[in-house]
Amino acid sequence: MEFLKKLKNFFAVLIFICIVFSAEAQEIHFWESDAVLGARSRDSCSSQCADLFIDVFSDICCAVLELLWLDNHLNMEFDEYPYANESKYIIYDGVLSDSEAEVLDVSSNGKFYRYTLESGAFYFPEHALIGNETRLEGYIYKFFGPVIENTLYFGNGGSNNSNYYSQNDILRGNLRIGGTFNFVNFNIINIAANFQWTYWYGAKNHNGVNTGVIVRSYPFKPVLIEWRGNWQVLDSPHYNSETDPCILESHLELGFMAARYEAYAAWKYIYDGYLNTQDSGIALGLKVHF
Repeated sequence: MEFLKKLKNFFAVLIFICIVFSAEAQEIHFWESDAVLGARSRDSCSSQCADLFIDVFSDICCAVLELLWLDNHLNMEFDEYPYANESKYIIYDGVLSDSEAEVLDVSSNGKFYRYTLESGAFYFPEHALIGNETRLEGYIYKFFGPVIENTLYFGNGGSNNSNYYSQNDILRGNLRIGGTFNFVNFNIINIAANFQWTYWYGAKNHNGVNTGVIVRSYPFKPVLIEWRGNWQVLDSPHYNSETDPCILESHLELGFMAARYEAYAAWKYIYDGYLNTQDSGIALGLKVHF
């Protein structure tokens, strides 16, 4: 790992410069305190130097983290799908040797892109709701790409879901279109943020903004773990609310791979501040990774 060696050397040099610079600054402040400012306490000068050191050291740490992020994201590829060819999913530095690739009858290089198409059904028992969620999510290049989602909610009218629907309001949909950006890209933990335009349709039509986070883990074959959290703010002035409402969603998922296909079970939760209601339930679905 030649890059890591160079990075350690670079980091050590920067720390040395930081210490020397801080010591020099402290000496300047010391003489300034004796010769010019007499009344200013040396404790104050030491405090200023300590603050200076912290600022410089923080800048160094940020620069190192940026370099690590670049190395992590630019020197990785994706395998054909999770747990393909004896790998978990994310591979580094071209990953497979030519001999390994020949034995496995695959390319020695990974892909710079990946996509997942999924569809599943869910059930919220408290309000007797069933629904369907369909998603297309992926990276067009290693760490950024599209996220398109459409969710349908079907009610049966009646009093058990009166907070969500009236007798004539039995269908509600939510379309979200946007993108995702990855921050941490490892097999054991993978973290990305998503930003989307959101549109609710059906009996009522509303636009808004959705922000969220996607956390994944590929712990061991054939298991996948995923959590998605979302926060929506809508343009809905006619809703009556004493607070600033929002919609919160949580989706915790356990999946199992078979070739490039994944079957999953999930727990879902939704809080709708506009309708002042919440619910949770289970979801089952299928994914294809490509």
